[in-house]
Amino acid sequence: MVKTLNLAHISRFVRQATITCLLMYLATVTTAHGFSVTVDRQVVPMNETIRLEITSLNGDSPDNIDLNVLEEAFTVIKESSRNSISIFNGKTESVKKRVVIITPREVGKVLIPELQLKKERSQAISITVIKAAPVPSQMDNNKVMLESEINQTTTIVGAQAIYTLKIIYQIQLNNAEISPLSIADADIVPLDNKNYTRQINGSNFDVTEKRYAVFFNRPGKKIIDGQQLTALTTSRQSRLFGYDPFSRGKELRLKAQPVEINVLVKPNAGQSSPYWLPSSDLSIVSSFNNTPMVVRVGEPLSRTVEITAVGLAAERLPFTLSIATDTINSYAEKPEFVNQTFEHGVAGRRKDTIALIPTVEGLITLPSIELQWWNTKENRFELATVEQQIINVLPAKDSVSTGNNSIPSANDPYQKSSVPIHDVTNAIDDPINPWMISSLMLTVAWLLTYYLLSNKESHQPPPPDANIKENINQLKINLLKACQKNNAAEAKQALNVFLSNYNDTVRSSIYSDKVTDPSLASLASADQGELNNAIERLDYYLYAHRSDESEKSSRVPWDGKPLKMAIEHFVKEEKSVPHRKETLAPLYPK
Repeated sequence: MVKTLNLAHISRFVRQATITCLLMYLATVTTAHGFSVTVDRQVVPMNETIRLEITSLNGDSPDNIDLNVLEEAFTVIKESSRNSISIFNGKTESVKKRVVIITPREVGKVLIPELQLKKERSQAISITVIKAAPVPSQMDNNKVMLESEINQTTTIVGAQAIYTLKIIYQIQLNNAEISPLSIADADIVPLDNKNYTRQINGSNFDVTEKRYAVFFNRPGKKIIDGQQLTALTTSRQSRLFGYDPFSRGKELRLKAQPVEINVLVKPNAGQSSPYWLPSSDLSIVSSFNNTPMVVRVGEPLSRTVEITAVGLAAERLPFTLSIATDTINSYAEKPEFVNQTFEHGVAGRRKDTIALIPTVEGLITLPSIELQWWNTKENRFELATVEQQIINVLPAKDSVSTGNNSIPSANDPYQKSSVPIHDVTNAIDDPINPWMISSLMLTVAWLLTYYLLSNKESHQPPPPDANIKENINQLKINLLKACQKNNAAEAKQALNVFLSNYNDTVRSSIYSDKVTDPSLASLASADQGELNNAIERLDYYLYAHRSDESEKSSRVPWDGKPLKMAIEHFVKEEKSVPHRKETLAPLYPK
């Protein structure tokens, strides 16, 4: 009986434990049909991350989910997406997954709120955030170490300080990530990284330096929180078949020690200045486009001033070329800013160009340029200067007197001619000028050529087409007159001449294929039946042989009216026929 009770108690305990484990697992997974949201753990220290996986099996992309709802309780570190296709029992399934790495903002119980993908919603997931465990700056076996440092313990507002994080490692680090450097009330400029090898206790270590130029905007004691390294170390534990290449490895999390720096307020002399220039080295250079500096009134002179400062951005360097004077006008161009990073941090260069236009002649003095800056090495003010410059302004060209016969001064760089003025006048008055003679000859030759060409065109004979047309018209008139007289013999002769010339000229230009049969009958039959009939009646009248002379004397006289009407009709229709372009013979004749 006791054994039965014990077995029943054990069986009930096993069932309860199984249900509890199942409920705990289901608490980390929320599924809505083909849409699921999972986390890798529900209890997490404050300084560690949570892996949130969003999976879709219905073809919808999880990338469309709005993650702004997480920002209230979590910080999104990074995210990634991947797609895959699986085929099981002939059924194809598309799996789309979105992985989000988040970290909690505060200690306590927080919720990952409901996430929505189209019409489907996931359930909220409860997360318990505990107090952050201290993160070491190095591994127990010293295979990976972090070192942080700043190049100075004291600086001044606006000056440059170099912060360096060193990752020293002897093992392979996979998926290594460094948290961003964050400093309140400071501007940060990333510098180039350095990689080298260091020997520690007889062993070689790889070293990677992450370097930053930091510019503090407010005075006071500042604590720079150490950056954090997250990576996976390769697991080389022995397996049944040796090293497992698919092992995810052990997660490594190290944090560098914080660094302190004291930021001083700028001195009183710098409080009232319109600009504050803390730098380890500053220089100013001026140059002109003309050497020597000699110009005329109204002509521009370009001046350039370059300021270079180590430890300052180019945008913080001031404009120094403002010139207010009644003797010269100035027009500044847009400044050029160049920033460079190098071993000692940031260097900025500003280039200003200004056009100077003098308004009066004489000597004009440009004042010196003085630029006050703070030397961060010596902790004192210094003055960068450019000496005053003198411009020699000559009279404008149009104001120079032309009545002076003396030779121009050799000191005038703009006077190129060394010929006296009276010699130039004599050269102009010289009647024998070869250039004038050659120009006159070319003009006469051009006029003669124009006259010959115009005269040739006026005497050019009329085109042959006009002559042909006049001849054809005259032959037609002769034919019509013979028909009107009813003179058969004369009409026959005129008809032969008219049709023969008409066929060789007018018809050849109208038709692409000429009539090659010389007979009048075939020519007429090819064009007009009416003309053919009139020609046949004319031939019958002239050439029909009658045996009886009495019948010949009794013949009816020939009537030329039908032939006249046929010719007029024939010519009228020929003119109405459109011109045809000549065509080539077929390439492949049948």
